Amino acid sequence: MLVLFSNEYYGGLWATFNFDGLQKWIEDLKTVKSNTKNTNVDLKTNEKFLKASDQYSTVENIGEIWYISK
Repeated sequence: MLVLFSNEYYGGLWATFNFDGLQKWIEDLKTVKSNTKNTNVDLKTNEKFLKASDQYSTVENIGEIWYISK
């Protein structure tokens, strides 16, 4: 059996990351969100565009804040 994943990690939104992996996931999410905001599709007569859900559709306004004590 061969299983292929579109991401560099296993588990989709249920994945577990180390700190570097979490930062990369946040940057990837920002890139995907910015690239899909303006989806221009040329439709023919009587065609409709239906956007399929993706793994990032439930994630909004993600960021990171660092608190470093002195």
